[in-house]
Amino acid sequence: PQFRRGSPWRTLRAQGPRAAHARPLQPAGASSYLRTKYQTLTSIYRVTSQVGSVALQLRAGFRTAATTEKRGQTPFREKGSDPFSPLPFSPFLMLRAVNRPWLHFLALGAILFLLLRWLNPPPLPVVGPLSAARVETLQNQWFSFTGRKADPPQLERMVRAELDRDMLFQEALRLELHLYDRVVQQRLIRNMRFLRLGEGKSDQELYRQALRMELHMGDEVVKRRLIQVMEQLLTAANGISAPTEEEIQQRFEERTEQLRRPTRYSFEHVFLSRERAGQADAVMKQIKAEKWTAQQARQLSSPFLPGYRFRALSPQQVARHFGAEFASGLEKMQPQPSSWLGPIDSTYGLHLVWVDAVEPARDARLDEVRVQLARDLLRENRRQALQDATARLRQRYEVLL
Repeated sequence: PQFRRGSPWRTLRAQGPRAAHARPLQPAGASSYLRTKYQTLTSIYRVTSQVGSVALQLRAGFRTAATTEKRGQTPFREKGSDPFSPLPFSPFLMLRAVNRPWLHFLALGAILFLLLRWLNPPPLPVVGPLSAARVETLQNQWFSFTGRKADPPQLERMVRAELDRDMLFQEALRLELHLYDRVVQQRLIRNMRFLRLGEGKSDQELYRQALRMELHMGDEVVKRRLIQVMEQLLTAANGISAPTEEEIQQRFEERTEQLRRPTRYSFEHVFLSRERAGQADAVMKQIKAEKWTAQQARQLSSPFLPGYRFRALSPQQVARHFGAEFASGLEKMQPQPSSWLGPIDSTYGLHLVWVDAVEPARDARLDEVRVQLARDLLRENRRQALQDATARLRQRYEVLL
């Protein structure tokens, strides 16, 4: 392009590139295309000039530092000081070190990012609320187990427990536990074959297709399995330790009355069915008159599937075999060893009882219940650890009742 007569072109050319950089050339009658090209080249020249200037300054600084090190001195140290001693603190040097635009830009960007994250935190995953059908299912389950309707507090506890299960299931899916569990894989493959969607396909192909169809999302067996795995992971993450001897001793003192050993009965019996109930007194008289043993008197008994001889049974165990009515009647008669009792009524009929031995009730010894106490303490610690881990996990979700 041509420049006007009298323009400072010659002066700028004589002063060198720095002057040209300071006062960029302005074309007189160039077209818009040439003007754009000219501005682009001018910008490139300006940037490269600045980069070159910074590079020259750094190179000069490195050379100065190397020269001073060769002379036994260190930059910014006094003459005669130890060259290996740390540099003295200087506020000027500190300000000079932090006086960098790119450092200011990074610090300001980090502050703005943290401020935005604090003012606008990312939304939490949502769990719940339960649908009306699921709440009704919980109520029906409670009624089938207890025979009565759930009151509002109990219903709220059941809903919270169900939401916790949903939260554990969602967390297991986030961790992709279903991709590494063999039980889940076999279950999905079995579902695909049941649906007849696996004609001529291998197990791996069926498994991948089931994942694409999201069959694991609606399968209750898969859900229970993933929840179980999550509970195991949360419990193991808390590092549960075995109960100590002091804890076992303390629990033993607290549960002395509960651990008391009940009375135990060892006996044999002659069973008379309901049809032979009228013969009970005659059979008892015959046994006492003949002085038969229990084994000899068994020939007069009706068939009894649970058996005829029982050893060291507690009242609860006696009630489990013969019913609560028989256990209560046996205790009321205050049985003594080597004696006949009866007839005693039960769920099945009448019984003539020969008492072999009676062990009176007593306090339990620590060595007898040590294993039971340790097992109970470990179970309680595991349950408490799971509750604490679930409560911490609940803070990372938005649970809607």
